[in-house]
Amino acid sequence: MGGTTVTRHALGGLLRRLRPTRRVRTEREAEPTSEEVGVTSTDAISPTAYRTFSRKLAPSLTAFGGVLVLAGGLGQWVRATKLEAGALSIEQVAATWGYEDWPGVALGVLGALALASAATWLMSLRVVKLLPLVYTVVIIGLVAWQLPLMDQEAARLATAAREELDFVTFHSGYGWGAWFMVAGSILLFLGCTAGVLREVDVRKGVPG
Repeated sequence: MGGTTVTRHALGGLLRRLRPTRRVRTEREAEPTSEEVGVTSTDAISPTAYRTFSRKLAPSLTAFGGVLVLAGGLGQWVRATKLEAGALSIEQVAATWGYEDWPGVALGVLGALALASAATWLMSLRVVKLLPLVYTVVIIGLVAWQLPLMDQEAARLATAAREELDFVTFHSGYGWGAWFMVAGSILLFLGCTAGVLREVDVRKGVPG
């Protein structure tokens, strides 16, 4: 009988010792492990996570677009060349320059203003960021208005050249200034698009 009583007390003490240990293990299992925490942190800063445009993208596009519009607005809009019979090189016979009329001067001024407004994309005050948007809209409108007029001028030069028979080939079309204006307008549009989308993302808390 005595041996049996000692054995029961020993088993009871062993059980009491095991119960707290199991409870602690259960609480530890409920807590996230260090590996799980590491995976969550890695997902939060994953390089594949969506980020908005760089803050330098809109200013860069706006600045380059402004330079091209400035040069193109004052530059050569229409150019006519011909190769005379017996000549060895092509000769330029007519050219239309933007600085000769007010639309070209206006585009030059607007290009300079767009160039100066590129820095407003980096400012915290959102109202001033409307300046490049306004300049871009006006520039695109003026360029879209002038391009058909350039086509008409090129067609007029080609029609006038038909009355002459002293050439082998004759070509009239856009000059380098017209192409600069088109490229500048595209860059300004892309710059405004990137700037507006970045502002929307920043307000939503998207990192960039």
